[in-house]
Parts: sequence; C-alpha cells; structure tokens
Amino acid sequence: MAATRTAELSSRALRPGSVALCLVLAIQAGCASQGAGPRSEPLAGGRVDTLAVIPFGSGQADDAGVRAAICDALTSRAQSYTVAIQPAAETDRRLLAAGWTPRRDLWHIKTSSLYFGIHHVETDSSISLARLSGARFVMIGVVSTYGMAFSQTYEGADLDVAVYDGRSGKRIWGYTDQGFAKALSSTEALRQRVGEPLARKLPFTDR
Repeated sequence: MAATRTAELSSRALRPGSVALCLVLAIQAGCASQGAGPRSEPLAGGRVDTLAVIPFGSGQADDAGVRAAICDALTSRAQSYTVAIQPAAETDRRLLAAGWTPRRDLWHIKTSSLYFGIHHVETDSSISLARLSGARFVMIGVVSTYGMAFSQTYEGADLDVAVYDGRSGKRIWGYTDQGFAKALSSTEALRQRVGEPLARKLPFTDR
C-alpha cells in the first residue's frame, strides 16, 4: 500500500510541465559544466597585451633621456590605454638577461620596402624584440641631434618612433617630433615637450 502511494505521488510530481522544466535545468547545468576551460586573468582594466619601449638608438644620454620622458608620460596615462605599459626597468631587465644591447642601426628596420617591418638585423627584428621583452607590442626610436661644427650646444633634435606588432612584425604606428633641442637639458621639459604629446597620440586608446 505504501509503495503504491509513493508511485502515485511520483507520477503527480512529474507532470508534463515539471518534466520540461527539469530538462531545461539539466541542459543548463550540463552547459555550465562543459563551458570554456580556464582563462588567463586579464590585467587591470581588462587589458591583456603589453607595450614595451625598447631603449632608443645606441642608449646614449640623449636617447636614454628622451626614452625616460616618454616612458614616464605613458605610465602617467596608463589607465587610458587598451594595453598595459611595461615598466622600462622590466624591459631592460629582460633584454639584458637575453644578452641584447642597444644598437643605433635598430632604427633601420625596413619600413618602406618589401621587407616592411620584418627585420634589419636578425636579433633586432621586431618579432625577436617582442619575444625577448615579453611584450606583444614594441616601440623603437632614435634621437638625432645636429648643430654647427665645434658648437657646444645642439641647434636641433629630432625624434622618430615606431610601434610594431610583435606577432606579425608589421609597423602599426609612426610618430615624429622635431626641434626640441632646448628641452634636452631638463627632464621635466622633455616630459612636457616630447613625452606627453606622444602619449596623447598613442593609438592604444579607448574610442
């Protein structure tokens, strides 16, 4: 008698609507358990890719000063970018560990030929630099100074910068600044005159 009553209760509980609901819940549970595998956690603000600023030119005083001004300006605006800005110290540490040293001819990566953005010197290719620095994107640049012969001060200073995609090796952005020789003697002047204008024009911004 007890068994019969249990069967009746079971049949009442599993009405057509209840059966359909159970099936929907079961399917949803199955989908949840079979979803995508573990994902790497994005960086702050949802940013995953990183931009590394490679030491400019041959790493001499003017090159280093301009690079520092740019890195400082980029870092101060980091929250507005869709990529993370890799600290210069981290970039330098990684490159040093890999045995890489600044080379002025790095700027001569072919950017206007059939070798567009691929490589100039084997170890200085944009793809290699991205791998060595651990960043998705790399910025390279060179500072050119000029003046009268035997002059103790520069009459002019120009900056050429390019950003490369480390996966494809292609140049994705270029920037030029000219005539900032007077700012070379001051770190703050370099930041305001060179670093901040570049940082505002960097393409990795939310639209």
